[in-house]
Amino acid sequence: MIDELRDNTALGFLTGAFAFALGAAMVAVHNLWTGPLAIVVSLVGWAALIEGVLILAIRRRFLDLVKVVPLTGAAEVPFGIAIIVLGVVLLYAGLA
Repeated sequence: MIDELRDNTALGFLTGAFAFALGAAMVAVHNLWTGPLAIVVSLVGWAALIEGVLILAIRRRFLDLVKVVPLTGAAEVPFGIAIIVLGVVLLYAGLA
């Protein structure tokens, strides 16, 4: 999928624009550095913003760097579980 994103200009632009818009919205609404969970949310927003800018500006070079650390095979499932757990923790903390 990374290869398709790198080679398809329209798909790369849409992905970069979406990541940038999502990151910009998160940074605009929640740029708080007060507690541990607030810091995590702020870091996620800044990471999405920076990723969107990098995809829009230097898509091919950025995605070539991403391919250096392949997330396949045995690392795929634990990474997915960790992301889901982080999402559930942030959702619970936000609603509590």
